[in-house]
Amino acid sequence: MLQILVSFYFVLFLSTVEFSTGREMSQRLTVSRMLDKMFPNYDKTLRPQFGGPAVEVGVTSNVDSLGPIDEVNMNFRIDLSFRQYWRDERLKFTAVEGQPVYNKPLTLSHDFLKRIWVPDTYFPDSLSASKQEVMVPNVLIRLSPDGSILYR
Repeated sequence: MLQILVSFYFVLFLSTVEFSTGREMSQRLTVSRMLDKMFPNYDKTLRPQFGGPAVEVGVTSNVDSLGPIDEVNMNFRIDLSFRQYWRDERLKFTAVEGQPVYNKPLTLSHDFLKRIWVPDTYFPDSLSASKQEVMVPNVLIRLSPDGSILYR
């Protein structure tokens, strides 16, 4: 009797895991399909609202370290954590093929940057600049349903 009960719970466990995995896979496929459908007419060389008002790009930065300061040559080193955020109406998402998809922000891989318009940010009068990279680029891209993008 105990063996039958254990077997029953084991089968129940396996069917629950299988259902959960299938649901997650379905959701991933839906989000992937949604992202693919955004790009047939998307031109990353054109800024959002091209032909209309300028794109407002918000910026936040935190100073991680400052120094050394070279008073003779009038230069210094600064390490910043730098974020940019803007809205691209072309990247709005709510439905794919008339079906509701996702209503939460998506955190995307660094490869997504190759497919979208990104502000050309620079620091005037800098002697040099670099991004921290480890094995892959150290970036965060979050896309909200209204087309807002956070890039860090």
